[in-house]
Amino acid sequence: MGEAVDEARPAGDALRAIEAPYRAFLENSSEGILIAELDTRVIRYANPAASRMLGYTQAELASM
Repeated sequence: MGEAVDEARPAGDALRAIEAPYRAFLENSSEGILIAELDTRVIRYANPAASRMLGYTQAELASM
């Protein structure tokens, strides 16, 4: 079991490294960006600009 965790750690680190520029783009964009599931209409992510534009916190938008 310990070996599987040890092997998964580098993969997780690599994924975080790839994800970092995209996350920075979303977080720093002046445009409001929402990521939602079309079939359920559940908001999965709202960047800070969307939060300001809509007057809700990011947590409130993600719970809608």
